[in-house]
Amino acid sequence: MKIDSPHHLENHEPVRLLIVDRHVLTKNCLAIAFQKVPLVAEVATASKPSEASEIARMFQPSVALVDLALPLNSGFEIAQNLVEFKKSCRVILLDDQFRCPLLQTTIQIGSSGYWTRSSPFDPLAQAVIDASQGKYAFCPEAIPYLTFTSKGPVYTPDQQMLEFEPLTSREMEMLKHVADGRSTKEAATMMEITPKTAENHKYSIMRKFDVNNTAQMLRIAVREGLMRW
Repeated sequence: MKIDSPHHLENHEPVRLLIVDRHVLTKNCLAIAFQKVPLVAEVATASKPSEASEIARMFQPSVALVDLALPLNSGFEIAQNLVEFKKSCRVILLDDQFRCPLLQTTIQIGSSGYWTRSSPFDPLAQAVIDASQGKYAFCPEAIPYLTFTSKGPVYTPDQQMLEFEPLTSREMEMLKHVADGRSTKEAATMMEITPKTAENHKYSIMRKFDVNNTAQMLRIAVREGLMRW
């Protein structure tokens, strides 16, 4: 595998890569593949959100490849925590398929890239290297929806394609709880927020979807690929 680089290898900081993926086979295969990439010095893996947080604290990754489909939509939460609390860690999110609303949320939380599982390995590996150097690295499907500025990428799709305002990571988490049949109080307990805040998240989702009941909200979420039943 060839990694494009404008300088010699010794001019680059070795990449410490954290892979967080719910599929053990995928996680292990990616780890084996990345261990063969010249600029990747060490690879750590995790399958659960709780593991990811603890391993990130000890391992101190420079790049994290995070599964967006982790339970309770915690992929966004993990990514946001890494971006906010470890400024030197760049995050690339890995999705099952390309989804515009999730691309927009990816940019909002400050991630460095968004790729899908159908992507070939070599471009994904190059994206990890680019991210480690402070660059933004998005899959080809995402490029038509982005404008790159001096402050980073901006989501700029054709307005006719824009179905609704993107959901925040907390709204995504609330949506999953509702889909799982949990009450607002139960969701609030699991999210460690007040019932009123949880209710506000639910109301905000319905406002963005322009619906007035839970059933309509869930139908739109399934239609837009934000969740599966």
